[in-house]
This record gives sequence, structure tokens and C-alpha cells, in this order.
Amino acid sequence: MAFKLRSQTQGSLPLHSGGQGSFKKNPFSNKISPLSAIDPTKKLEEKPNTRTETTTTSDWRNTGEPVVARRPGEQDGVSGTFVDTTINRERDINQDVTGEGGGSVTFNAAFAEARKQGLPSFTFGGKPYNTDLAEDKPKLETDSNLSTEFIPDPIEQPMENPYQSYAIGNQSAQDFGASGSYGYTQDPQEAMRIVERGRRTADSGTRPVEGLGRSQQQGGTSGLIDKDRSNLQAEEQYVLGLTNTEDYRMGLDSGKGYVTEMIKQGKDALRQKYKGQENRAEYQTELNALKEKARNYFGLAESGNFATPEMQERFAASHDTIYNKQQPIQTQRTGGRTGRAMSPSVTSNDTRFLDEFLSQ
Repeated sequence: MAFKLRSQTQGSLPLHSGGQGSFKKNPFSNKISPLSAIDPTKKLEEKPNTRTETTTTSDWRNTGEPVVARRPGEQDGVSGTFVDTTINRERDINQDVTGEGGGSVTFNAAFAEARKQGLPSFTFGGKPYNTDLAEDKPKLETDSNLSTEFIPDPIEQPMENPYQSYAIGNQSAQDFGASGSYGYTQDPQEAMRIVERGRRTADSGTRPVEGLGRSQQQGGTSGLIDKDRSNLQAEEQYVLGLTNTEDYRMGLDSGKGYVTEMIKQGKDALRQKYKGQENRAEYQTELNALKEKARNYFGLAESGNFATPEMQERFAASHDTIYNKQQPIQTQRTGGRTGRAMSPSVTSNDTRFLDEFLSQ
């Protein structure tokens, strides 16, 4: 069987002819998007990087008040306090940019388009990029500066002993009076033993008294004794700290030593005043007046009074009472040879100076 071909003159249409056919040209084909794909076979045109950045900064300046924190601690075996000081500060940053950045033409175009659209980032070649420029960097830089200082604790100076010596006394009160030992010492430990004994006897409590039987009353006994046969509560103790030992001794017995000193100094002054003079009448007159004054002063001392306020102040300034436990004066008669019963001693002063001084 034979086939017969049609000719063009018999109604067949050409697939493509000038401006005619079933495929029409895209009217937007001349619009090229910067984000469209590029021909991977072509080498990307590189744009040279001519961008230069110049950054200048101001001096640091503090913002707000320093923040101070303290914490206890130790440094090199020394206890103390660490002081942490935080200072917040800031400075201005000025950045000048000239020229243009490098990279491919298509990347730069995509970057510019993304910034134009206000996008914070875009994707190019399958990788994400942001749209920040160097000019977009913060214009203010902040910083915090921490400094630490160690302050050692103050060293406590040992307590000084203000006393030259101590006057001490320990006695047992009795109906017939008191007997004991008195004296001076420069040893604070010895003075402390007197105080400790006084504290022990003070803690012994009050004991009722009873009369001794006739067979128990021997020479020197009071005829009364507390029921535990100890009489500890009737003991007396004192410790005085002497700032001027000589003044203290002279001031005893209401200042008799001061009076004696006054007479000696007065006589020496008269001798110097009338030295080399033949007429001794005036000298004798003044000497007799001095002796009369001394007799009056001694009379006052015998009665238990200081002759002058100055003498009394001088004696008071010569010592401090560190410890004192004395028995009150008895006025009630309850029997016994003297008719007066024992009563417990009373501690009127306990400064505890020796406790602190000796504990160092």
C-alpha cells in the first residue's frame, strides 16, 4: 500500500512562523529578579572591595554611682573584709565608612534588595545572611569595671596595766575585831588570788549563827560561829590598784602622811628664807605658826577627816578600787561574848579588771 503525503498547500500550518503559532512570548521575560537563579556555568563577576572603616572612640565616663559590696574573708592568714567596687561606664563610638564592599555583583544586588525591602535577613546560595551594615553598629559601648580591696581587721592592742602596784587585804571578821594579812604586791596574779577567794566566800551563802557551848569557848573565840563552823561568809577581801603608790601610802589614816610632808616642806622653805640672817625672831615666829597648823591638821586626821579638800582629792586619785568585800557594821546584840552575831560580808565593788587583763 502506498501513502500519499500532503503538501503545504493543502491546509497544513507551519509550527513556527514569524510572530504566529500557539506559543506566545512572556511579556515579563525582560524583567530579571535579583533573587533569581543564575547560570551556574558562568563564572561570577567579582566586585573589588574598596570599603574602609575608621573607628574613633571617646574616653570612658562613669554612669551612676559605684556599687560597693563588703564580704568577710581572709588573706594570707589575716582576717578582714573584701570591698568589691563595681563601676559602670560607657563611651561613644564614631565609625566612618568609605568605599564599597567587595563580593559578587549578584550577592550585592540581593543584599541591596533585601535592605530595600526592610528585611532583617535573606538567603543567598542556600545560606542565610543578615542585612546589617557597619554603620548600623551601636554608637554607645558599655562596660563594667570591678575592683577589690582587702582591708585587714584592726589589731586589738593588749590592755595596758595602769597600776604601779596593788594593795591587797584578806581578813576574817570576828566579834573581837578582824585578823588577816595586808600588804602590797606588783604581781597581778597574786592580787587575783585574793579576788578569787572573795568570790568563793561570797557564794557560800548566808549561814545562821549559834552560840558555842561553854566548853568550846576558849581564849580568843567570839562565842558565836555559823552553823557550818566555817565563818566563810564573814571574810573580807579587798584589792586596790595603785596609780601612785607613794601618794596612796601617805594618804592612809586620813592623810597623816600629807601633813608630815607639809611640815617638812614648810621647814625647808623657812630655812632658805632666813638663811644667813642673825635675827631669828621672825624665823621662830613663822616656825611656831607652822607647828600649830600641823597640830590642827593631825587632829583632823585623828578624827578621820582630811585636813584639806586637796589632800582628799590627792588620795582619791592615787588608787582605784578593783575589788572590795566588807562585813557590814553590826548594831544588833544577839548574844556571845560581844553580844553581836556574825553577818555575811557584802561585795560592793568588782570591776573584773584583773579578769580581762590576765586573760590576754
